[in-house]
Amino acid sequence: KAELDRERNRLNSRNTRLKKKHYVDSLKSKVESLTQKKEELLRNRAENSKREADQLKEWQKRLQDVLSMRSNGVTDEKKWATFVTEDFKMSLPLTPYMSYIPSPKNKRCVLGIKVMCKEAASM
Repeated sequence: KAELDRERNRLNSRNTRLKKKHYVDSLKSKVESLTQKKEELLRNRAENSKREADQLKEWQKRLQDVLSMRSNGVTDEKKWATFVTEDFKMSLPLTPYMSYIPSPKNKRCVLGIKVMCKEAASM
């Protein structure tokens, strides 16, 4: 009987060690998988940040060009068409030195290329 108990104990110990080994292996694979996902997310975040920074620089450059053209009085519609579209809308504050169409919101609205050319000509 003691021999049977020792044999059963050995089998249980072996099975326990195998279960532990499988469990540790599964944990290692989960860690590896999660590490890869984390690295991918960090790469995507870095790419998105760079893309957003590039878009912001492009937007700032375009805005600077639009304001420069406006202050220089550029009235060429073809030049304006490279920066703005017909549905372009710019809200400006009311100023005493410029003529404007009264608005209920105390703003001047410039809508489209032709109006933008007129606005630039009035500068």
